[in-house]
Amino acid sequence: MTATDVINNVLAGGLLGLIGQGIRMAVGLKKLSDENSRREESEPVNASRLIISLFIGFVAGALYVLVNEGLFKDDEYLFAIIAAGYAGADFIEGIFRTFINKSGNTSGGSSSVSTNTGNTNNNQGSNQAGNSDKPDDSGNS
Repeated sequence: MTATDVINNVLAGGLLGLIGQGIRMAVGLKKLSDENSRREESEPVNASRLIISLFIGFVAGALYVLVNEGLFKDDEYLFAIIAAGYAGADFIEGIFRTFINKSGNTSGGSSSVSTNTGNTNNNQGSNQAGNSDKPDDSGNS
């Protein structure tokens, strides 16, 4: 397999991953639309987040092709790449969200998402003054 073949297969895998993420995004937009119709105040769609999400789907599909040696075997393989874009993007976003929450908590800033159940934001600051990246296991709430 030549370098051109590898690049073409990775790009094709990325585009199939982008399709998978596009499906996931369409489902999410439908869900947001349904929730907004029930609320008084609607939540806007963040276009930059959608673009980043599509890029993550592209990366997930490309990585799937690289891991599986870049050989397009049959139609099931194509659907597997689309599924990798769908599920892999969720996995990658979860990793980044965890990383961002940890780095946001260690800098002393408050995060809107609490990873410690049972603690309020006021208690988190006092219980974890020196170790904000580790959960409070003392049982205090």
